[in-house]
Amino acid sequence: MPRDVLTIDCTLPDYLQAVEQEARLVNFSVSLPPQRHRSRFAPVLISVIRDEMAHLPDFLSHHRRLGVQEFLFIDNGSVDESRAFLAAQADVAVVSMDRPFSWQAKQGWISHAIRRIGQGRWFLVLDADERLVYMDEKRFKLEQVAAQMEASDIWRVRGMLIDLYADGPLTHASATAAAWFDSDGYYGRLDSRYRSMVGGPRLRALSSATNPIMPELTKYPLFRVSGGAGMAHPHFHWPFPGNDRSPCHLGLLHLKFKMPLANKMTRALAEKNYWNESAEYQAYASALAQQPDLNLHYAGSQRLCGTDQLSQAGLIEPIAWGRHQWQRRWLLFRDRLAPKARFEAWCNERQA
Repeated sequence: MPRDVLTIDCTLPDYLQAVEQEARLVNFSVSLPPQRHRSRFAPVLISVIRDEMAHLPDFLSHHRRLGVQEFLFIDNGSVDESRAFLAAQADVAVVSMDRPFSWQAKQGWISHAIRRIGQGRWFLVLDADERLVYMDEKRFKLEQVAAQMEASDIWRVRGMLIDLYADGPLTHASATAAAWFDSDGYYGRLDSRYRSMVGGPRLRALSSATNPIMPELTKYPLFRVSGGAGMAHPHFHWPFPGNDRSPCHLGLLHLKFKMPLANKMTRALAEKNYWNESAEYQAYASALAQQPDLNLHYAGSQRLCGTDQLSQAGLIEPIAWGRHQWQRRWLLFRDRLAPKARFEAWCNERQA
């Protein structure tokens, strides 16, 4: 059995057994777009989607600017224009998945895709309504971020969901107005599995005594997989050791409230396929029933203009680029030499 395939037994948590079982049940191949030089530090971006056409153009352009060159979308039954749009993109691969959705199934599909692509690569796993940001992103691309983390002996880079919203009724959200975030009201929780962080507008304004929710904000979206490890949960990796090594360098701008909630909320409540039978969407529905014109804006709201604000609010930390810089440069230099070395070895074999 390959080292990157987890053994299903009673020693694993129930959710991890479900994820692993799904990863074994599905069977799809992955053919990434051709690259002149495929750096193992340039992350493959993987996203599971369903009817996300409203997000996809900006999602692609944003992460291309950060240096992503290869996208893999796992389409779970889109009926909008998502498939046709993605098929026209030269740097995008799409696979179809017609199995029922659940968060465990989603993690299983991602795990299967990672195994198909292979270990040794860096990966970036995002939802279509998330936009990755970090300090100095205009100077350093994601390839350099991954090499810096590897030079620092960090294999899972911690991030934090930062909900963006408009100053107006939540039910009338628009794409251009979702530019505000909570600048305070966050706190960490003790958890043996990972560094938990909660807070933000969903906890502040959408949780109630009758429908309490505690949305988890921590994620580890950028990572490199080694034998026996995997992204077993949307908010942390397995095994747990290693989840506490990284500072929170990454912000995940969460555009859940960029579009009106009605359609997605109705579907989530009907299908009950998100965490705890879509409990979070139940809380949204309850809050909106009591306050139809609910506005998430409050005294601590700040309009997001740049990552400096996120750092000043204590939500993300800058990357120490001066530390391990020679190791980072050596890793990138050696990676760029690898294809040439393999070609020269092949030529020598042909001449022998």
